[in-house]
Amino acid sequence: MPTLIGLSGLFGFVVCLVIFIIAAIRKKPKKTGVIGMAVCFALFVVGLAITPPRPESPADKKEPIAAMAESSKPEPEASEPASSRPTETPQPTPTPSETPEPAPKASDPPASEQVQSEKKEIQVDFSGKIEPTLLSVGDKLVFTLIVKNLSKETLKGFSVYGDGKWGDFTIANVMPSASYEKGILGWNFNSSLEVPSNEQRALNIILYPNKAGNYEFSFIPKAADGSRLVDANGESIVIGGKVGVISK
Repeated sequence: MPTLIGLSGLFGFVVCLVIFIIAAIRKKPKKTGVIGMAVCFALFVVGLAITPPRPESPADKKEPIAAMAESSKPEPEASEPASSRPTETPQPTPTPSETPEPAPKASDPPASEQVQSEKKEIQVDFSGKIEPTLLSVGDKLVFTLIVKNLSKETLKGFSVYGDGKWGDFTIANVMPSASYEKGILGWNFNSSLEVPSNEQRALNIILYPNKAGNYEFSFIPKAADGSRLVDANGESIVIGGKVGVISK
């Protein structure tokens, strides 16, 4: 709006000036032209007075930090000789005693840990048998589990995880040199027998059925140190069998 008022006053002033010149040439009254120029000039002045100042462009602005850095930069003095500049003090050459020594090499892990880390899988032949497969409640039942070591190193103890409905049976004994404990889903039978290379050891589980029914059991072997026991093809081993129990 201020710009429009100013332009209108400027344009009107030009028009009134032309009218005034024409009236002067023709020797007619010049009052109208004079009044018009005065009014238009007043409008022009008012338009300029109320026009807001032009905002500064981003290029005209300087960051405060940059302006401070620019103003604080010292002007080089022409009379200052080049020799007055501070010279860099040469760094002394390190003597052999100051040379940093290499970091000590990390010691190798003990031989026992290396053997354990390398022995992640041990090949064995795992088999078993159930005697008898059909019996009456209260009769003796024997699970015989056989581990044959196919590797070159001695298997120092092994355990067998047994899955099945063990709650219907009473475990009487596990032999030889073995113990057993109940896990979350089944029983763990632990043998301390060592199995040299190309030899086998048997684990006998003796139990008695308390209820008639058809039962199925499965067994998974593993080394006592936690190593994985696999067959000759490197596959996991699971064996199992079925038992039928009848009432007397």
